[in-house]
Amino acid sequence: MPGRSSLAATASSGATSAAFLTVKDAADYLGLSPHTLYVWRHRRQGPPSFRMGPRGRVMYRLEALDVWVREQEQADSRSNSARNPLDTPLQERPTTPSASEKPSAVERCLHPHHQGVPPGRLHRRPMAEEAPQPEDRQT
Repeated sequence: MPGRSSLAATASSGATSAAFLTVKDAADYLGLSPHTLYVWRHRRQGPPSFRMGPRGRVMYRLEALDVWVREQEQADSRSNSARNPLDTPLQERPTTPSASEKPSAVERCLHPHHQGVPPGRLHRRPMAEEAPQPEDRQT
């Protein structure tokens, strides 16, 4: 990134103007589009930014951009071997109980209104003969 090296050289030379970057300069520094930074700011993602001056221009601190880039590198498993899932030992899957060891539907559900309800009848609507009948209206 050509923009990044020239800005870094300016910042290291002690120029205070490069300590704060506009959205366009920050986007050039990060290799992104200014629109991406605006969207990230709206979503409260991306590098930290703030408004500066009477016109409230969105600005980025150069050192905050560098810190943010390092955080992104550490969060990525491809550049951080401690987070690489291929380096973690395999875990054994728990064995599933056989059909004879599985609890019945009544044993699984401990809700008080299910006590004594035969298996297979839990959480079902009443059948037609069990359904409450509407009362006949007489006018």
